[in-house]
Amino acid sequence: MLYGYVRTGLYEKNLDLQLDVLERYGIQSENIVVERNIMFNSKLEKLIGQISKLGKGDTLVIWRLDRVANSTKNFIKLMNKLVERKIIFYCVTIPSVNTSSSYKYSELLIQLFACLYELQKSVLNENIRLGLEISKRNGKIIGAPRGLSQKNKIKAKKCAKHYKKGKRTVLEICEKVGVSKSTFYKYLEYHGVRIKRKQKRMNPNS
Repeated sequence: MLYGYVRTGLYEKNLDLQLDVLERYGIQSENIVVERNIMFNSKLEKLIGQISKLGKGDTLVIWRLDRVANSTKNFIKLMNKLVERKIIFYCVTIPSVNTSSSYKYSELLIQLFACLYELQKSVLNENIRLGLEISKRNGKIIGAPRGLSQKNKIKAKKCAKHYKKGKRTVLEICEKVGVSKSTFYKYLEYHGVRIKRKQKRMNPNS
Protein backbone atom coordinates (compact mmCIF):
# COMPACT_ATOMS: atom_id res chain seq x y z
CA MET A 1 0.00 0.00 0.00
CA LEU A 2 1.22 3.48 -0.87
CA TYR A 3 1.21 6.23 1.76
CA GLY A 4 2.36 9.82 1.54
CA TYR A 5 3.55 12.45 3.98
CA VAL A 6 3.60 16.21 3.43
CA ARG A 7 4.27 19.10 5.77
CA THR A 8 4.50 22.86 5.80
CA GLY A 9 6.63 25.17 7.89
CA LEU A 10 5.70 28.43 9.59
CA TYR A 11 6.38 30.43 6.42
CA GLU A 12 5.52 27.79 3.83
CA LYS A 13 1.74 27.36 3.84
CA ASN A 14 0.94 26.01 0.38
CA LEU A 15 0.56 22.23 0.11
CA ASP A 16 -0.61 22.12 -3.51
CA LEU A 17 2.74 21.15 -5.04
CA GLN A 18 3.43 18.35 -2.55
CA LEU A 19 -0.10 16.97 -2.74
CA ASP A 20 -0.15 17.12 -6.53
CA VAL A 21 3.15 15.25 -6.82
CA LEU A 22 2.08 12.47 -4.44
CA GLU A 23 -1.37 12.07 -6.00
CA ARG A 24 0.19 11.82 -9.47
CA TYR A 25 2.46 9.13 -8.04
CA GLY A 26 -0.70 7.14 -7.33
CA ILE A 27 -1.34 7.81 -3.66
CA GLN A 28 -4.96 8.28 -2.65
CA SER A 29 -5.67 11.50 -0.76
CA GLU A 30 -6.96 9.63 2.31
CA ASN A 31 -3.57 7.92 2.60
CA ILE A 32 -1.63 11.19 2.71
CA VAL A 33 -0.80 12.58 6.15
CA VAL A 34 -0.53 16.36 6.39
CA GLU A 35 1.49 18.15 9.08
CA ARG A 36 1.14 21.93 9.23
CA ASN A 37 3.04 24.90 10.68
CA ILE A 38 6.07 22.90 11.79
CA MET A 39 9.15 24.72 13.03
CA PHE A 40 12.57 23.50 11.88
CA ASN A 41 13.47 21.66 15.10
CA SER A 42 9.95 20.48 15.95
CA LYS A 43 9.09 16.84 16.50
CA LEU A 44 7.06 15.47 13.60
CA GLU A 45 4.27 13.88 15.63
CA LYS A 46 2.04 12.94 12.69
CA LEU A 47 4.94 11.37 10.80
CA ILE A 48 5.81 9.27 13.85
CA GLY A 49 2.16 8.26 14.19
CA GLN A 50 1.92 7.37 10.53
CA ILE A 51 5.03 5.18 10.60
CA SER A 52 3.71 3.33 13.65
CA LYS A 53 0.67 2.27 11.62
CA LEU A 54 2.56 1.10 8.53
CA GLY A 55 3.46 -2.54 8.12
CA LYS A 56 5.86 -4.74 6.19
CA GLY A 57 5.78 -3.96 2.48
CA ASP A 58 4.00 -0.61 2.81
CA THR A 59 5.63 2.33 1.02
CA LEU A 60 6.12 5.82 2.45
CA VAL A 61 6.49 8.43 -0.31
CA ILE A 62 7.65 12.01 0.21
CA TRP A 63 8.34 14.97 -2.04
CA ARG A 64 11.72 16.10 -0.64
CA LEU A 65 14.02 14.73 2.06
CA ASP A 66 13.70 17.87 4.18
CA ARG A 67 10.02 17.01 4.69
CA VAL A 68 10.95 14.19 7.09
CA ALA A 69 14.27 15.26 8.66
CA ASN A 70 16.06 18.46 9.65
CA SER A 71 19.54 16.91 9.79
CA THR A 72 21.57 14.03 8.42
CA LYS A 73 21.51 12.43 11.86
CA ASN A 74 17.71 12.46 12.05
CA PHE A 75 17.37 11.21 8.48
CA ILE A 76 19.67 8.23 9.07
CA LYS A 77 17.82 7.42 12.28
CA LEU A 78 14.48 7.52 10.44
CA MET A 79 15.74 5.36 7.59
CA ASN A 80 17.06 2.69 9.93
CA LYS A 81 13.70 2.61 11.71
CA LEU A 82 11.91 2.11 8.38
CA VAL A 83 14.37 -0.58 7.27
CA GLU A 84 13.96 -2.46 10.56
CA ARG A 85 10.19 -2.52 10.06
CA LYS A 86 10.61 -3.42 6.35
CA ILE A 87 8.78 -0.27 5.26
CA ILE A 88 9.76 0.93 1.79
CA PHE A 89 10.84 4.55 1.43
CA TYR A 90 10.83 6.67 -1.73
CA CYS A 91 11.70 10.31 -2.40
CA VAL A 92 10.15 11.78 -5.56
CA THR A 93 12.78 14.49 -6.14
CA ILE A 94 15.69 12.09 -5.49
CA PRO A 95 14.64 8.75 -7.10
CA SER A 96 17.89 7.08 -6.00
CA VAL A 97 16.62 7.22 -2.41
CA ASN A 98 14.50 4.14 -2.92
CA THR A 99 14.56 1.08 -0.65
CA SER A 100 12.18 -0.99 -2.80
CA SER A 101 13.48 -4.41 -3.86
CA SER A 102 12.65 -3.43 -7.47
CA TYR A 103 15.41 -0.81 -7.35
CA LYS A 104 18.74 -2.46 -8.16
CA TYR A 105 20.74 -0.40 -5.65
CA SER A 106 18.27 -0.72 -2.76
CA GLU A 107 20.30 -3.33 -0.87
CA LEU A 108 23.45 -1.23 -1.15
CA LEU A 109 21.51 1.83 -0.03
CA ILE A 110 20.14 0.02 3.03
CA GLN A 111 23.64 -1.18 3.97
CA LEU A 112 24.91 2.37 3.59
CA PHE A 113 22.25 3.68 5.98
CA ALA A 114 23.23 1.02 8.52
CA CYS A 115 26.93 1.90 8.22
CA LEU A 116 26.26 5.62 8.58
CA TYR A 117 24.10 4.95 11.64
CA GLU A 118 26.88 2.94 13.30
CA LEU A 119 29.41 5.64 12.41
CA GLN A 120 27.16 8.28 13.91
CA LYS A 121 26.83 6.35 17.19
CA SER A 122 30.58 5.71 17.37
CA VAL A 123 31.43 9.37 16.83
CA LEU A 124 28.88 10.43 19.46
CA ASN A 125 30.23 7.95 22.03
CA GLU A 126 33.80 9.00 21.31
CA ASN A 127 32.90 12.67 21.76
CA ILE A 128 31.23 11.88 25.10
CA ARG A 129 34.28 9.95 26.33
CA LEU A 130 36.58 12.74 25.19
CA GLY A 131 34.47 15.34 26.97
CA LEU A 132 34.50 13.33 30.21
CA GLU A 133 38.26 12.84 30.01
CA ILE A 134 38.88 16.56 29.44
CA SER A 135 36.60 17.41 32.38
CA LYS A 136 38.49 15.01 34.65
CA ARG A 137 41.85 16.45 33.62
CA ASN A 138 40.59 19.92 34.40
CA GLY A 139 39.49 18.79 37.85
CA LYS A 140 35.77 19.02 37.16
CA ILE A 141 33.51 16.61 39.00
CA ILE A 142 31.27 14.62 36.66
CA GLY A 143 27.81 13.84 37.99
CA ALA A 144 24.82 15.57 39.46
CA PRO A 145 24.90 19.39 39.70
CA ARG A 146 25.28 21.20 42.99
CA GLY A 147 21.75 22.55 42.87
CA LEU A 148 19.80 19.39 43.65
CA SER A 149 16.08 18.92 43.21
CA GLN A 150 14.04 17.64 46.15
CA LYS A 151 14.04 14.16 44.61
CA ASN A 152 17.80 14.13 44.20
CA LYS A 153 18.32 15.49 47.71
CA ILE A 154 16.50 12.41 49.00
CA LYS A 155 18.75 10.19 46.89
CA ALA A 156 21.84 12.01 48.14
CA LYS A 157 20.73 11.50 51.74
CA LYS A 158 20.19 7.78 51.12
CA CYS A 159 23.62 7.43 49.52
CA ALA A 160 25.32 9.09 52.49
CA LYS A 161 23.32 7.01 54.98
CA HIS A 162 24.14 3.66 53.34
CA TYR A 163 27.79 4.62 52.90
CA LYS A 164 28.20 5.57 56.57
CA LYS A 165 26.69 2.25 57.66
CA GLY A 166 29.35 0.42 55.65
CA LYS A 167 27.20 -2.67 55.07
CA ARG A 168 26.99 -2.36 51.28
CA THR A 169 29.49 -1.91 48.49
CA VAL A 170 29.45 1.26 46.44
CA LEU A 171 27.96 -0.59 43.47
CA GLU A 172 25.22 -2.09 45.66
CA ILE A 173 24.32 1.36 46.99
CA CYS A 174 24.26 2.81 43.48
CA GLU A 175 21.97 0.03 42.29
CA LYS A 176 19.68 0.33 45.29
CA VAL A 177 19.33 4.13 45.13
CA GLY A 178 19.35 4.29 41.33
CA VAL A 179 22.35 6.51 40.61
CA SER A 180 25.58 6.24 38.66
CA LYS A 181 28.90 5.79 40.45
CA SER A 182 30.06 9.32 39.58
CA THR A 183 26.80 10.79 40.90
CA PHE A 184 27.12 8.70 44.07
CA TYR A 185 30.46 10.31 44.94
CA LYS A 186 29.06 13.71 44.06
CA TYR A 187 26.25 13.11 46.57
CA LEU A 188 28.76 12.12 49.26
CA GLU A 189 30.60 15.38 48.65
CA TYR A 190 27.28 17.22 48.85
CA HIS A 191 26.79 15.83 52.37
CA GLY A 192 30.41 16.38 53.34
CA VAL A 193 31.07 12.64 53.76
CA ARG A 194 34.72 11.69 53.70
CA ILE A 195 35.42 8.84 51.28
CA LYS A 196 37.16 5.82 52.75
CA ARG A 197 39.23 4.17 50.05
CA LYS A 198 39.02 0.71 51.57
CA GLN A 199 35.22 0.93 51.69
CA LYS A 200 35.11 1.17 47.91
CA ARG A 201 36.70 -2.28 47.72
CA MET A 202 35.04 -3.94 50.66
CA ASN A 203 33.85 -7.54 50.34
CA PRO A 204 30.07 -7.58 49.77
CA ASN A 205 29.83 -10.69 51.99
CA SER A 206 31.55 -9.07 54.96
